[in-house]
Amino acid sequence: FLANWFGTTTVTREWIDSKHKEIDEEPVGNEAHVGVTPLTDMQQADLIVTKHWMRMLVWQMAMSKCLLSSNSSKESLSLSFPVRLSTQLRALMTRFSRQAIEIHGSGIQQKLFELTDTIANVIITVPAATVQETAGRVDDFTFLIGFLFSLPSFDPVQRDILQNKLEQLQSLFPYSASEAGASPAASDVTYTSSSKAPHNDLPSPPSRVVWHEMAKKLSMAQPRDAPRSDLARLVEGV
Repeated sequence: FLANWFGTTTVTREWIDSKHKEIDEEPVGNEAHVGVTPLTDMQQADLIVTKHWMRMLVWQMAMSKCLLSSNSSKESLSLSFPVRLSTQLRALMTRFSRQAIEIHGSGIQQKLFELTDTIANVIITVPAATVQETAGRVDDFTFLIGFLFSLPSFDPVQRDILQNKLEQLQSLFPYSASEAGASPAASDVTYTSSSKAPHNDLPSPPSRVVWHEMAKKLSMAQPRDAPRSDLARLVEGV
């Protein structure tokens, strides 16, 4: 794996697909049946996040070798693969308490940041098929950054990076947030160390979520320009 990561051997579509399958098949406690596994919530949360992070690393390797496609029949070779992880990450954060995730410190926060940043890059550069799909992507992203921004020790530089991505999404999809109003906004969700899942302390949000209010709640960081990513250059060539 490391030899391929550092480019000392050839990465093929078959290798990428096989690594995704190996990661998928790797047991991480009991993702499907809560209560059966002997692992604690903290152990499961760490393993599940690490699993998603490894899948993202393999996907990035495929991207660096121009092996991805917008119409690939294999999920592991799809340009939009990371946005599919966002729904799974959101489910993780609603399944476990914040303490079960936060207790792992900077290591798990770094993985969650890298995942969330990659998800944002895909939303920005890879068009969704429908307005509703775009709205769902944006909703998941705002939920993820709402969780990260709620962590007291979250790195301020990483916070600025995600804030910048939020502002780019606001510019690209000014009405997408309103389409995602069926579920609570990330900033309206509070996490407790004792509960198994987040709960809402505020009334249900209106169906139309206003972008500038969302950004204000999530962060007070100033906007700044971001360089074009490798993914953006790759999409332009597809």
